[in-house]
Amino acid sequence: MNSAQSKTLGPELGQAYRLGLPMMATRLLMPFFLTADLFFVGRLAGVEAGAYGLGFAPMLFLQFLVIGGLQPVLLMGAQAVGAGEDESLGKIARLGLLSLLLVVPAVGLMAVSLPSVFYFLDYAPDIASVASRTAAVFGLSVPFLLIFLVGTFCLETLSQGHVGLVALMIGTALNLLLNAVLAPLSLEISGDASSGVAYATVIARAAMAAVVWVYLLRHVDLTRYGFHGGFRGLAPLLGRVARPARLTAISYGAEHGVAMVMIFIAASFGPAALAVLQISLNYASLSGMAAVGAGAAGAVMVGRCVGANDPAGARRAGALAVAVGLTVLLPISLFTLIFPDLIVSLFLRDAVDVDSAARIFRLAALLILSNGLFLMAGNLVRAASSVRYVLGAVIAANILIAIPAGVLLARVLNLGVWGLMAGMIIGGGLVAPVLYWRFRRITARQVPRL
Repeated sequence: MNSAQSKTLGPELGQAYRLGLPMMATRLLMPFFLTADLFFVGRLAGVEAGAYGLGFAPMLFLQFLVIGGLQPVLLMGAQAVGAGEDESLGKIARLGLLSLLLVVPAVGLMAVSLPSVFYFLDYAPDIASVASRTAAVFGLSVPFLLIFLVGTFCLETLSQGHVGLVALMIGTALNLLLNAVLAPLSLEISGDASSGVAYATVIARAAMAAVVWVYLLRHVDLTRYGFHGGFRGLAPLLGRVARPARLTAISYGAEHGVAMVMIFIAASFGPAALAVLQISLNYASLSGMAAVGAGAAGAVMVGRCVGANDPAGARRAGALAVAVGLTVLLPISLFTLIFPDLIVSLFLRDAVDVDSAARIFRLAALLILSNGLFLMAGNLVRAASSVRYVLGAVIAANILIAIPAGVLLARVLNLGVWGLMAGMIIGGGLVAPVLYWRFRRITARQVPRL
């Protein structure tokens, strides 16, 4: 690297960290609600953590469909701002809020149908009843999450990611406080702690949405960025947004649907195995959110460069985003590899053998890296307007590789939960390099906008 490149790289790396760290911290905190819930349920009721995770998994799948469907708010918003079309941001945000018309009925349908699904799968009645109640309550929080995300994505596009982080910190603190009160109260009244922690999540997410939108409406130039106006006249933009929204929703659903499938399979191994897998996957997801944040920051930087017709800048921004993500992922993975027993003992009482669970949990260190690299590369390729390619990569990694490999290792080779996690590592690890190669190839020439 010559001196001129070094002088340019320093400010760009600083910008990447300033934009990326709040977004990484926000994504790290997002799944912390489930982590806190599992902590309270696991400490109060032991293996009930598995039943809670079973009920949470379908709603988590729906939640990631929502997150995926909202990605155009971030991607197209960044491209519009980079092209100087600031007024488009508010219009894209209003379309994001309109998706509530799809989300609310979907939540209700899933909550009503899950008891029948659990009965069909022949789960133990005590597990199925707790899981069904958990899903019904938790589903109430999904619309509030959507409202929070639309506002946060808009602010991140404007390099104000700290607002979403502050709102999430407030929500997290409120969730912890409510968990401490509602979990034991729910255990005493209804015999399970899960309903109480699910209600805590609903209240905390409503507070998060309120904080973000109060800030946005008071501190953002609403006229400049197109937030004034109703929902009329959005039809021309709807066609542009609908296609990438549909593809990213399917992509996110497939990415995280594999975890739901693995959890359903693990349920057949018994409540202890289910609890270990649920906690392992949640911890890996929590840690891997640093990669999601780095990828989202990269998507904003790449999107701005795409809007400004600067493919070389887009390529450089993507490389910086990956570097920023790895500075967080590698230490977390190393800590997980060295101290798995410490992490497991935080969540579970003596209901499971901590030493046996820790041996399985070491795989979470590899899952954090493989999944993290996959998510970062996928976000960069989406920002470079190749949404369909990412969907193909997600299907290949999760449906064609991870699930068959996990079933083979878990059932045919009798490796149990260890095999399920290994299948997920193999899927992400094989496809992540292909995605990054695709990003480098796209940005070797001028990139079209979404």
